[in-house]
Amino acid sequence: MKTCQFTLRSPSAFTLACATALATFSLNAAQAQTQTQTQTQTQTQTQVQSQAAELPTVVVTANRMEQALQTAPIGATVLLGDDIRASGVLDANEAVRKLGGVAARTDLYGGREFSLDLRGYGEASSQNLVVVVDGIRITQIDLASARLSSIAPEMIEKIEIIRGGASVMWGEGAAGGVISVTTKNGATKGLSGSVSYAAESFTGRDAQARVDVVGDIASFNVNARHYRSDGYRDNSANEQTTYSLGGAVNLGAFKARLGYSNDEQDARFPGALTLPQFSNNPKQTVSPNDFGGTKESRSNLNLSYKVGDWQAFLDAGQRHRDTDSQFYGTNTGTSQNTQISPRIVYEAALGNSVLTAMLGYDRNDAKASYQTPYNDESATQTSTAWFGNISALLASDTRLGIGARAEKFKKSALDSLNMTQYAFNDQLSAWDVALNQTVLKGFDVYARAAKSYRLPNIDENRVVAGQLRPTVARDLEIGAKYQKQALNAAIRLFKQTSVDEIAFDSTNYVNVNQDAIKRAGVELEGRYKWVSGFDVGATLQHINATFSNGANVGKRVPLVSDLTLTTRVGYAMSARSRVELSAQHRSSAFAAGDTANACADTVPSATYYSARYTFNDAGNGKGWTLAAEVNNLTNKQSYSYAYTYACSPASVYPDTGRTFSLRAKYAF
Repeated sequence: MKTCQFTLRSPSAFTLACATALATFSLNAAQAQTQTQTQTQTQTQTQVQSQAAELPTVVVTANRMEQALQTAPIGATVLLGDDIRASGVLDANEAVRKLGGVAARTDLYGGREFSLDLRGYGEASSQNLVVVVDGIRITQIDLASARLSSIAPEMIEKIEIIRGGASVMWGEGAAGGVISVTTKNGATKGLSGSVSYAAESFTGRDAQARVDVVGDIASFNVNARHYRSDGYRDNSANEQTTYSLGGAVNLGAFKARLGYSNDEQDARFPGALTLPQFSNNPKQTVSPNDFGGTKESRSNLNLSYKVGDWQAFLDAGQRHRDTDSQFYGTNTGTSQNTQISPRIVYEAALGNSVLTAMLGYDRNDAKASYQTPYNDESATQTSTAWFGNISALLASDTRLGIGARAEKFKKSALDSLNMTQYAFNDQLSAWDVALNQTVLKGFDVYARAAKSYRLPNIDENRVVAGQLRPTVARDLEIGAKYQKQALNAAIRLFKQTSVDEIAFDSTNYVNVNQDAIKRAGVELEGRYKWVSGFDVGATLQHINATFSNGANVGKRVPLVSDLTLTTRVGYAMSARSRVELSAQHRSSAFAAGDTANACADTVPSATYYSARYTFNDAGNGKGWTLAAEVNNLTNKQSYSYAYTYACSPASVYPDTGRTFSLRAKYAF
C-alpha cells in the first residue's frame, strides 16, 4: 500500500512557506446546526455554554451521539458536503486525502481506493482504521480496504475524521482512528437533483445523476454513477458502476432512514516495477494479464425515537461482497457482514449542568470463503460488545467524559489446502477519559487518554508461526480549537504506545507480532477567509513512529513519512468565478519490509500541485456549474509505495502523472 508522506529533511521552499504561513488555519467549515432540546434543557445549556452558543455549530456524530465539535473533548476534522462538492474531488476517499490531509498510498490494484493512514501505521494502516457509513461499519475482516471510492460527492452530507484510538465506540480495528461518512437526504421540498458529466485524461469518463423527492414527512433519493478510465499506466483500466437508493421518514419524535447501495468494479492490475523499469518508463506494466472484479452491496436501517429526556436508536446493516481476479492464478472470494446496534441516550439538565449518558450494544457477524491456487478456506467471526459513555457539561464551561467497552470474539477457520484450522475466543476491553474547557469565546482546550485494540484478520491468521496476539494501543492527546468568524484553527499533540502490532515478516514469510512501537507528533489544521475573496487552508502532520524496544529500537516504522502537508489557496474573482491552487507534500519513508532501516531503496519525498477553475451560474443552487482542473500540474514522477525483502532491489508502484479534466453539472 502507498503512503502520502513527505521529507522534512529537504522540503521545497514552497512547502516551508506554506507550513509556516498556513498550517495554523482550519479546514473545518462551520455551518449552523443545533440540536432540538426541551425548553428546560435549552435554557440550561444556554447558561452553561453562554460563550459557545454564539458560534456556528458543527455537530459530530462519530462518537455515536450528537455533540458540538467545539466543546467535544476530541480532535476531529469535519468535512461538510457543500465544501466537498465545491472542491471538485471525485469521491469520499479523495475528499479525506485532499481536504482532510490524511496520508495515503496509491491503490495497488489500479483503482481509486487509496489506502488511508491516519496516524502512521504504514503497511497495516487499513487494518487499524474503522470506516463507517451511516452508522454501519464497512471495514473488512480480511486485508481488503473499505471502499470509500464508491461514495460520490453528491451523496455526502459530511465526513468526520477522528484520529487516534476509538475502540470504545467502534471496537476492534480502531487503534488508528475512525472515518465516518453520513449520506444526505434531500433538504429542499419538492423535486430536485443534478446531472453531471466529466471528461479527463486517459479517455476517462464520469457520468453522475441524483434525484431527490422531499415531502412534509418523507423523502426519497436515487444516485447513479458510471466511471471509466484507461488509466495512467498500461493495463490499468478501471470501470466502476454504482447506484444507491435512500428514503427517510420524520414524524417528529420518530425518525427512520433506509438505504441500499450497489457497487461494481472491474480493474486491470498494472503491478509493481523495479526502479530501473520505473526510471525508464513509469507507465509500463510487467503483468499485462492481471485483472480483478468486485461486486459489493450494502443496506442499512437507522431508527430513532425520543421521549422526554430519553432517546433510543437502532442501526442495522448488511454488506455482501464477491471478488474474482487473475493474480498469481485464479482467485475467487465471497464475504458477508451483518451488524445490529441498539443504544439508548439520556440527556437532562441537572442543576446548572447537563448530563448525557449512553449505553449501547453491538453485534457483528461475518463469514467469508476464499478459493485460490493456495487456499480453500471458510472462516467466521462473531463479536458482541457492551459500550457506554457518560459526559457532563458544567456551568464552568467544562465538559468531562468517560467511556468503556467490553467485547467478546469468536473466530474460526478451516482451509483444506494448507491445513489451516483454528477456533479461538478473545475478550478485550477499551476505555477513554476526556476533558474539554472553554477558555474564551471560541477558544477551547482539551485532553484525552484512551486504550484501543485490534485483532488479526482472516488473511493474517492464515500464515503464522503461532497464534497471533491482539494489538493493544494507548493514546494521550492534548489539543486546542479556535473558531471565530472567518478563522478556524486546531492543534493536536499526541503520543501513542502500542504492543503486539501485526505485520508480515518478509524474511520468514509469516505474520508476526512486532516489537512495541511509539508514535508521537503534532497535527495542525486551519482555514481563513478574507472579505476580499481570498481563502487559505492547510493541514499538517509531523509524526515520529519508531520501534521502542527489540532489535530495531529507535528505527522508523516503514512506509511512514514524518511530514504530511496539504495547502489550498483560493480566490473568488467574482460571484460566479473561482480559481484554486493546491499542493500535497509527503516526506520520504523507508520501504515496506525494511524494519531495520538498512536498505538503500526508499520511498522518496514528493510534492504535487493542482489547479482548478470553476464557473458557477447556479443561482439558489440551481443551474450550471463548469469546472476545469489539472492534477499533478508539474507531471511529478514518483511513487508512494515500495517494498523490499531482505534489502533486495525494491519494487515500486508509480503514482499517476499529470491529468486534465473538464466537468459540467446542471442542478435542478
